[in-house]
Amino acid sequence: MSSDAARLVRDQLHVYSAAVLPFRMGERALPELPENSFDTVQRHLQQALRAAQRTGRSHFLLLGCGDGRLPDAIAAALPDNVTLTVLELHPERVRQAMERGHMGWWREAGRHRLVTDVSSWALLVLLAQAGLTSANTAMMLHPQLSEQEKEACRGWQRLFTGSALLAGGKAEQGADGPLTLGIIAHPQEPNLHEFFAHVPDWVHEVVLVWDADTMEALPVSVRSAAESCAVPVRQVARPLGGDFAAQRNAVLAACSTEWILFLDGDERLSPEAWAVLPALMRQGVGGYVFPRWTRIGSEAQCRAGFGLWPDVQLRLFRRGPQTRFERNVHEVVRHVAGPLALTLTMHIDHYSHLWKDMNMLAQKLRTFDEAAGREAMHRLNKEYPAVSCELFGVMEGMCGQDSCLLLPVTM
Repeated sequence: MSSDAARLVRDQLHVYSAAVLPFRMGERALPELPENSFDTVQRHLQQALRAAQRTGRSHFLLLGCGDGRLPDAIAAALPDNVTLTVLELHPERVRQAMERGHMGWWREAGRHRLVTDVSSWALLVLLAQAGLTSANTAMMLHPQLSEQEKEACRGWQRLFTGSALLAGGKAEQGADGPLTLGIIAHPQEPNLHEFFAHVPDWVHEVVLVWDADTMEALPVSVRSAAESCAVPVRQVARPLGGDFAAQRNAVLAACSTEWILFLDGDERLSPEAWAVLPALMRQGVGGYVFPRWTRIGSEAQCRAGFGLWPDVQLRLFRRGPQTRFERNVHEVVRHVAGPLALTLTMHIDHYSHLWKDMNMLAQKLRTFDEAAGREAMHRLNKEYPAVSCELFGVMEGMCGQDSCLLLPVTM
């Protein structure tokens, strides 16, 4: 990576962490850290320097910031050809360290980086897009952390080291097997004409399950939304009944293809992403997990942090004999036919907060609560951490064409 590219990555990671740090979204109080003497910090520093020298790798990843003293010492002592990245799953630790006067290097125009978020997926995506892999990165678990924090870091480390980069495929029209687009929708879903119009003509079919008693109960204007689609649309009416998984399973039952892509009515794929799907279907992978960019305030801003991004969604998959959705709400698909991969250079665009007013959003969350059997489980916040979509676009652009990570986990 050139020095200009490295600075660009550092700056984008800085912006992301700066957006996350001011927010406190239901974080649990962290245990007090043991006091570290100067000698203890120096001993841990020498341990880190030996690890960096022994591996000869260009990146050093410190899992956890602790009280901030060890990251400061490592940042000052690493050789010029090694970049420090501090990964912290508890933003409150970073805030505490900064209040004690540590980690000032993060705000300077140096080469070292801080990445913080409670979302393991966010940290995985950001570091993978930044070019860090288990092959070029030496890692050290901060010795000062509590056992709870160490276990969280070990879990992320297993995810990181168990992931492998897939070679990008060439985007071509057509695929070895046809693709069905599945959608469940409420009759009041806005902009459905545009949804159907954005479906490319190489897709085999669209299967749409309406939340309705009968097709005749739907207004003609609603039923006619599918006329803007370039491919056949099979429409079915079925009351939601507080069970989103059953609704999606009804889509599966009506599909005639092995490969299925699910999108919601307020989601879109770019033309570039559509063009890559056939190549993904030929990679020998059973399903693909997509980051989802939820616009907030304007099309130029995305929600970020605390699971709001990457908000990973398993949407493209090859079904097997036992493939089905589970859970009434926030449903998940199980038993896809093969391993999973995470896309690093394409995403789902989500426009719910731009296209739906507060009443529609509140009603949607009430529906989620009813499906979950709990009141006030889902809340509308007045403010969310947000970053420019340009940041995520820059990070996607740092990767090779159509890059994906083969994952060591199932969803």
